[in-house]
Amino acid sequence: MNPSLDDLQRERSRLEVALTQMDDLRPGSLVERFRKCGKPTCHCAKPDSPGHGPSYSLTREVARKTVTRIIPSSGVEQTQRQIAEYKRFRDVTREFVEVSEKICDAQLHPATDSASRELKKTALTEVFQAALVEEIQNLLGADAIEDLDFEALETAVRGRALRIAARALEQRFNHDTSDAAGGAQHPCACGQMARYVDRRSKCFQTALGDLTLERAYYHCAACQSGFCPRDRALGLDGSLSPAVVRMIGAVGATVSFEEGSRLLSELASLHIVTKQVERTAEALGAEVAEDERNYVDPAPSSEIAPTLYLGMDGSGIPVRPKELEGRQGKQEDGSAKTREVKLCTIWSAESRDKKGVPVRDKGSVTYSAAIESAAAPDTAADRSEFAERVLRESTRRGFDRAARRAILGDCAPWIWNTATELFPSATQIADRYHVKERLCTIGKAIHGPADPQAKPWARAFSYKVGSQSDCRQ
Repeated sequence: MNPSLDDLQRERSRLEVALTQMDDLRPGSLVERFRKCGKPTCHCAKPDSPGHGPSYSLTREVARKTVTRIIPSSGVEQTQRQIAEYKRFRDVTREFVEVSEKICDAQLHPATDSASRELKKTALTEVFQAALVEEIQNLLGADAIEDLDFEALETAVRGRALRIAARALEQRFNHDTSDAAGGAQHPCACGQMARYVDRRSKCFQTALGDLTLERAYYHCAACQSGFCPRDRALGLDGSLSPAVVRMIGAVGATVSFEEGSRLLSELASLHIVTKQVERTAEALGAEVAEDERNYVDPAPSSEIAPTLYLGMDGSGIPVRPKELEGRQGKQEDGSAKTREVKLCTIWSAESRDKKGVPVRDKGSVTYSAAIESAAAPDTAADRSEFAERVLRESTRRGFDRAARRAILGDCAPWIWNTATELFPSATQIADRYHVKERLCTIGKAIHGPADPQAKPWARAFSYKVGSQSDCRQ
């Protein structure tokens, strides 16, 4: 019985995967040679002696001539594996051609069965599964399960699976040359037309591993720049894929760049040096900051809670010494060790706990922060940088359109100045901790720092704003 078209396509997919898994290979035959020096007193003159050696040479035919290359003893085993891999490659390609010819013949009389078309879609998936199962079986070997190093096994299986997927994706992308189907010209970013040059290869780091992709390359004579349209379409900027850029952004925002490089290697098998993590994270941060300034989409009225809260605060963060040059600080010598990040956050609290106390609604909190100034001269036509940030975030969340608005702060003058400037009708609330701290300060001012009546006085007023105050001595 002749195989069906679906069976042939499934077999071709299996052979395609097998081709992507090929290791280093080379054609030829490895010849082992012994020689005799001709000296009658040498051990090689004995009848039972094979002679000096062995020495090894690789021979193969090139343009109808035999070419010989000496192989050192240390490379014999490696060369034998490469020759064996070449023979396997030759067998697989022969089978691939035979199957392809059968597919071409079968397509002359295409099947109309819809179930057959569905099988065609799942053929590659089945081949991947079979290839992975085969790899796992090879890794497991004949050892008992209890004797296996499971950590090493799961790491190896992940690596093999990613390698199979990477090679298949690479082959699929490189087989598609539609990025040059538009003709000899392609629009350039400068507005002129760029000329097609050729197809060029480039290695990209992806979440699957390294991929070498061939893309159509165009050059613009007007602006003297070249580009590959497929890179733009796939979001490939530089040598990193979008998924890798996202990973770098995640670690760059959480830990140091050096620690981020180590985590990428350990968790994702991505070997990215610290400096590249730094450059990519900073470029991504600049892009995010630019988007934050340029895209302010107001929230739909239906998504605005009846009551919204806006909080503002500042906090010092350590920065590089060169970023502190010339800045006044709180150190004894007047120098600074940190720079202040100003933060605004907006949330709703329509939910209640078991005691009926309002609690923040899950998923309602948004943040926006930067090292920016909240100060602006009274005569300035523009608001301060931070006031503009607060206004943008308030517009996105609909704070300016909420029925009830409350602004929380720690009594710092710049907070109330910003609140009054942007939302003069909003209720201003000092946070409980700083109110209690102010009461302690007032109590000491009235009764004296060492007077025992200062603390009870402050505690009596503190009960009106919450639990017992922690008055500092």
